[in-house]
Amino acid sequence: MMKQATEIVINSTLVTDRYEAIFYEFVLTEDLAVMECGYVESLSQHRMQAVINPSVDLQGMLFELNHVRVNPRMDNTLILAKLARALEESGVQINHPAQQDDMALCFKPLGELSDIVRFFVNVHGQLTFLSSSVKLQVVESVGPISLR
Repeated sequence: MMKQATEIVINSTLVTDRYEAIFYEFVLTEDLAVMECGYVESLSQHRMQAVINPSVDLQGMLFELNHVRVNPRMDNTLILAKLARALEESGVQINHPAQQDDMALCFKPLGELSDIVRFFVNVHGQLTFLSSSVKLQVVESVGPISLR
């Protein structure tokens, strides 16, 4: 029996108004909290710079999910299910999820996502996922804005 995976890695791109790709990697716990985070200084030299306090240092930053990496020598079923549930709650549909013994587990562990997924790190150090399939509307314009 394989040991249960307790972390997962997400690669993402910082969303900016400039034509540059700044890559970040997040190591998430089973609760999808950020355990470690860093941005890629150099792809060719495989250099990363650690982000010491992600919930503070990344405040106001938006990221776009590129891919998910898992440890193929561990059972990733539970942690992938938690991530899939969080994505589905944000409106993303997941098709053809990889099984634990599939080769696809290394390349597309979640399967095929129906939408571009963006996220930010909230004040509790957890990821909040956003999907283009959920259309937010302003329902009140006087006083505090509430979204539906």
